Amino acid sequence: MTDHPPPYPGTPAEPPTDDSAEPATPAEGSAPAADSAPAEAAAAAPVRRSRKGLVIGGSIAAGLLVLGGAGAAAYAMLDGGGAQPEAALPASTIGYVRVDLDPSAEQKINLLRLADRLPDLSADLGVEIDEDSDLKQVIAEAVTASGECDLDYDADIAPWIGDRGALAAVPGDDGEPQPVWVLAVTDEDAARPALESGLGCGETIGADQVAFTEGYAIVTDGVPAADVVADTEQGSLADDATFAADMAALGDPGLVSFWADAEAALDWSLAAIPELTDGALPENDLKNLEALTTAAGALRVNPDGIELETLSAGDEAVVAPYRASGTSVTTALPETTLLALGGSTTPDAVDDAWEQFRELYDSMGSSLGGGALMSSTGAGVTAPTGRTAPTGPVGGDVDPLEEYCLEASKESLGITGDDLSDDEQMMIDVFMDACTGAAAEEPATVADDPWGGAGQPDFDGMVALLEEEYDLRLPDDLKTLVGEQVVLAVDSRGLESLDAVEGMDDVSAGLRTVGDTDALQDLSGRIDSLLTESDMDPLATSPADDGFVFATNGAYADELAGDGGLGSTDAYRSVVSPEDVSGVMYVDVDRLTEVLRPVLESDPTALGYLEPLRAAGMTTSADDTYAKATFRVSFD
Repeated sequence: MTDHPPPYPGTPAEPPTDDSAEPATPAEGSAPAADSAPAEAAAAAPVRRSRKGLVIGGSIAAGLLVLGGAGAAAYAMLDGGGAQPEAALPASTIGYVRVDLDPSAEQKINLLRLADRLPDLSADLGVEIDEDSDLKQVIAEAVTASGECDLDYDADIAPWIGDRGALAAVPGDDGEPQPVWVLAVTDEDAARPALESGLGCGETIGADQVAFTEGYAIVTDGVPAADVVADTEQGSLADDATFAADMAALGDPGLVSFWADAEAALDWSLAAIPELTDGALPENDLKNLEALTTAAGALRVNPDGIELETLSAGDEAVVAPYRASGTSVTTALPETTLLALGGSTTPDAVDDAWEQFRELYDSMGSSLGGGALMSSTGAGVTAPTGRTAPTGPVGGDVDPLEEYCLEASKESLGITGDDLSDDEQMMIDVFMDACTGAAAEEPATVADDPWGGAGQPDFDGMVALLEEEYDLRLPDDLKTLVGEQVVLAVDSRGLESLDAVEGMDDVSAGLRTVGDTDALQDLSGRIDSLLTESDMDPLATSPADDGFVFATNGAYADELAGDGGLGSTDAYRSVVSPEDVSGVMYVDVDRLTEVLRPVLESDPTALGYLEPLRAAGMTTSADDTYAKATFRVSFD
C-alpha cells in the first residue's frame, strides 16, 4: 500500500454564489482522495453502540436522511441563516456528519428532478417523488416505508422539525467516543414527547437523554444530554479555529457534509485497540494516518449531476503527492474513450512506492503469485497444505529441495498436471530460481532456508533475476514507464459486441506516457524481447511528441499518440476539470451502458439506474494546505 492515495482525477467547481447562477462545471481545486481513504478512515472513528443506540438512530434518521437508494443522490445550497448543528456540539467533538433537510427552492428542485430521473427510485423507497415534493416529508415517508418506524409526518414530525441535523462522535467522561444526534427544532415542547416516544421506532428514550440548546435537540446514548450541552457552553465546535478554517476551505457544505478530527480519532483508536501498533496495522498505513490532522467533505447537487468533494489536511507528506501543475494528458485521448485513468508522479514518489511495495511483500509472507502463504518454522518452510520443506542436505538422484519447490510452485500458481504451456513453464522457472536459491549464494542445506528467512521467494533475488534474464531494471524502468504523467485508456470502439472480442487486439487499450521518448523506446524494445521469449505477441507502440505509447493494436497506438480531443467533449467537461490535477479518472457512462446493455437486459432495474447517467469522473489536486479530491456524476 502506498503512503498516499493513488492519484486519480478531478478538480471541483466553485459553487454558484446565488440561486440564479448557472450550474458550475468542474473548476480548479479538488478534493482528496480516495486514500481519500485517510479522510474516510478518520471520519469513521469507532463509537460504542448499544441496542438502544440503534433505536435512537432509527428515530432520528427520520429527520436526517433517506437511508439507501438515492438518499445521498444530490446536494443543495443552504437556504439562508440560522445556527448550524456545529453550534450545538462541543469543541471536543471528534467527528460529525451534517444534513440539510430544507435546501433552497431552486436547489431542492434540482435534487428532486435528478431523483425523478431515476425511474425505480420512487418504487424502491416506497414514496412518490416529483418536483413539488416536500423533502422532509419524503424522508419521513421513506423511513416509514422501510418498516423501521411507524411515523405520521403531519402528526408526529411536521409540528416541530427544523431544517438541519447531524450525527456526531463526542468523547464521554472516559474519553470513549459516544454517539450524539443533533436535530433542529422549532417547538421544544412538541419535540420532547415525540423524541422520548422513540418516534414509533420501538423503545422509548430516557428524559435525561434529550436536551435543547441553540435551537437544536440533543439526543444521546450512554451520557446525559445535559453534559453535552454544558460542554458546548464552554466552547462549541463552530467556534473551534481549526474546524472553521476547514469548513471555510471546503466552501458550500451542500446537502450533506462531514468533518473529522483525525488526530483525536487515531489517538483514541490506538489506545482502545493496542493491536494496531503491534503489527495488525501495516506500518505504512499507520504512518499515513499519523500524518493526517483533519478531514472534511461535502455532497452537492446541481441541475446536471452530483458532486462529492473532500479535503485532507496534514503535514507535507499528506499534501505533496496531490500537488501538480499543467493539463492532464487525458484531454488528448480520443473522443470515443470509454474509460481513462491517469496521473502525474515524480521519481521520488516511485522510489517511495517501491519501498512500500517491498515492505508490503515482506510483511505479507506470501509466495510468488499470492497463491500460497509460507512461514518459516525453524527447521524448514511450511506450505499451506502442511508440507514441510526437507531439512537434510541436498543430494541423491532426486533433489528433495527441487521436488519440494516444484510442488510448491504449482500449488502457489494454481497449475495442475505436467503438460505445461510456455507461459506456465516460464512462471514456474522464475519461482523455482527464487525458491531453490539459484540466483543467490548456494545454501549448504535446505534448513538454511532458501527464502532468506522470509518464508517466501527473496524480493531482491527476484529483482536481480529480472535484470539478469530479461534486462529489466527495477525500479528505474518503472520510473521511465510512468514518466511525468501516465494514462491508461480503453476505447469504446470494438466493444459494440462483446461476443466479437476474441483477443486483446480486438480491444483498443493503451498506455500513454509523457516522458523521455528515447528512454521509453529503449524500454519498449526490452519489453518486446521478454514477450517474444515468452511466446507472446509484442505490444504495438508509437512515439508521441511528448513521450511514448504502448497499445494492443497499431491503429490505436498511432491514434493514442496524437490529440484526440476528449477534453473538449461535453461528457468529459461535465465531470472533469483537468487543470493542475495530480490524477484523473473518467468513465463515459453512456458508452459503458451500451457496451453492457446485452448483459444487463436481464436486469432492468440496474439498467434503469444506469441509463439516465452521462459520465463519471474523479480528480485529485492540492494547494498549500489541503489535499483535495472530487468525484462527480453527470446526468443526460
